[in-house]
Amino acid sequence: MLDALAAGAKVLLYAALLGCAGSVFAMATLPRTASLEHYAKRLMQRGALATLVLAAVSALLLYLQLGGSGDDPALNAVFASGRGAALCLQVVGALLLLVMPGDSDPRSGIRLSNAALLPASLAISGHAATAGLLNAVVVLVHTSAAAWWIGALLLLRHSWTYDEADGFAAAVAAFSAWARKAVLALVVAGIVLVATLVDFSTDALFTPYVGLLLLKITLASIVLAIANDNRRRLTPRILAGDTGAAAALCRRIDVELVVIALVLVVTSLLTSYTAPE
Repeated sequence: MLDALAAGAKVLLYAALLGCAGSVFAMATLPRTASLEHYAKRLMQRGALATLVLAAVSALLLYLQLGGSGDDPALNAVFASGRGAALCLQVVGALLLLVMPGDSDPRSGIRLSNAALLPASLAISGHAATAGLLNAVVVLVHTSAAAWWIGALLLLRHSWTYDEADGFAAAVAAFSAWARKAVLALVVAGIVLVATLVDFSTDALFTPYVGLLLLKITLASIVLAIANDNRRRLTPRILAGDTGAAAALCRRIDVELVVIALVLVVTSLLTSYTAPE
């Protein structure tokens, strides 16, 4: 029961911290409108609050999984370890974003640096971190790109609902330009991680870990395929003023967000039940 609760809390924590950081990253790349800035700030604040709560819940559940006896080994495993360092980054990053003045520039280096602490927390704990510094950097690139993607999709969805057609078209154009870089980062980082984390020299390739990893790759590929089709078929029509294409894009954004949620669920199962460490 505790294992299932811990996996569920981890899914919510992933969603909260990636959404929080992603709203900051995305707002730094999309057109600045009052509507988008207000929504991005709200996403950031809610994500930061959720991160604080879920990070504490996850730490408590880990402590209970280890017996919850108050002995040094259990406490060290929670706080004096990679997971403890990740917890520290999550708490510090979320608090810094919450106390930042509301009128500060969404593109400021301080805001971006504070937001980067959240995906960085995922890079210093887990299987990738045990494989060395290079892998941790690759995870940081991978999770930051994923955070930007999530944040940008949420902001695009909001822009379609509340901004004028020209404002939405400008947001789509900016997203399309940055999405190519994000896809490159996601794909290259993903390939590097698979190459370094999976031992292809052994016969036991079809382990539960590899099976879940393949499922995660399949779901991520679906998201990227939808995005590529959007860029080829819908983006030119939106830039030409086609309102029907704009509505179709938003329906596809909803599908992308659902598939991304499934990716986070699989990632939680992967790290909670099958990761080597």
